[in-house]
This record gives sequence, C-alpha cells and structure tokens, in this order.
Amino acid sequence: MTKLGICISPFMGLSLARLAEFAQESENAGMEGIFIPEGRNDGLLCCYTVAKATNRVMVATWIVNIFLREAALCSWAARQIAQETPGRFILGLGVSHRPLLESLGIRVPNPRDRLRSYTHELRNFLRSQDTSQPSVGGVPIYFAALALETVRLGAEIADGLMLDICTINRLQTAAATAHDALNKNGRSRAQFTVTTGIPLFLHPDRDRALAAAQRTLARYASLSVVQSHVCPERIRYRNGATVGYSRLH
Repeated sequence: MTKLGICISPFMGLSLARLAEFAQESENAGMEGIFIPEGRNDGLLCCYTVAKATNRVMVATWIVNIFLREAALCSWAARQIAQETPGRFILGLGVSHRPLLESLGIRVPNPRDRLRSYTHELRNFLRSQDTSQPSVGGVPIYFAALALETVRLGAEIADGLMLDICTINRLQTAAATAHDALNKNGRSRAQFTVTTGIPLFLHPDRDRALAAAQRTLARYASLSVVQSHVCPERIRYRNGATVGYSRLH
C-alpha cells in the first residue's frame, strides 16, 4: 500500500518551535509520515520534537549519519524517542558523502562495511539496555541506498530502504534487487518497506519553480557519491525544458 509523507528540513533555518508547527500542520493535512534529514542539525533531536508535537504520523530520520555518532549514543537516543512514541518511530541510517565528512576531519574507510557493523552494534545496544526502563518494541532501521550493493545489504539486515530522487526504472530495479535479496536471506517481503523521496517545487510562477528544480537536480547529480553509481539520463518536462539528471544503477 502506498502512503504519502513529507520531508521537513530543519537545516534550512527552521527553529524547533517552527518545526513543531510544520509537523502539526502536516499531520492535520493527512500526511502518513514526517521525515527529517540531517545537515547542520541533530536529526534525532528534531525527530523527538516532531514526535512530541504529533499524535498519529510516523516519524523518521531521513537519515542520521553513522559517522557523526557512536552506535551506543544513537541507540540511547532512538530508544528514548521510541518510548515517547510507541510504534511511530523509524531510524533511518546512512553514510552521507565522503567529501563532506572528510572536510570535517572524519575518515570514511569502507562505508558499507561500517554500516553493517554499526547496525549490528546498534541492535545489540537496543537489546541490552536497562530492563528496568519501559519496554519498547524493536526500532525499525532503514538504510539510505544509492548503490545496489547497499540495497542488498538493507534487504539482508535492515527493515527498509530510503531511496531518493529515483526514476521509475530505478525504483523498480531497487525493489526487484531488494526482493531477490530478501528471498535469498529467507526474509518476508511483508516485513520490508521501500520508501523513496521525490522533490516537489511549488510556486505560483511556473518558471521560478522549474528553475528551482533545475538547480536542485543539477546539484544532486554533481555529487561524487551519485556520479560513482550513475549513467547520464535527461528528464524532459512537459513544456520542453530539460534538466540534467542521472539514472542510478
């Protein structure tokens, strides 16, 4: 069943108070989920803010960077959010972009291997925490995935995927790859969720909305982590304008 959520980006300058207001408005508008990215903000703190301001929607990190926090700290924060919002929190994990992390002095050796070990550490911490505290169900863990190798890893050890700016072909390929890996690992498709983010540009002036779309997609396609997994493709808009884009392999 397809469900619709919204991504709210606090790192664009939103205060926590305004983030809470946006979350309430989104829930009232009928959204099924609110996804919070991380960039010059703490994704887990923002998710807690959104969770406390809402009553029904799923709340997810989209994603938190595994190289910015140890697995123990991440598990403690995730558990506290899950305790406050039973059944409504999803922990999205990702490895971010190597150039960005290295500019912060963070080494990024073998990011996919680190994602695997980090996830195992995280689950062990979640299982072993103080049993005197209120019990929470398992915290679902989703992986951000560009490469199909990461899609396969997610189908092996995670609960879902968080794809971004996918063509229909790419989404179908990723889903088929995940389903094949689930079968090979003896896992049920019913217990695995594939999500994808689609940028939306709204403005009364169509030309300004189109210009914003061109800038955003071009910036995304320029990232080295995207270029390493892509081949050129172009998207043509109905008015004939084109924007550089990439179809991920």
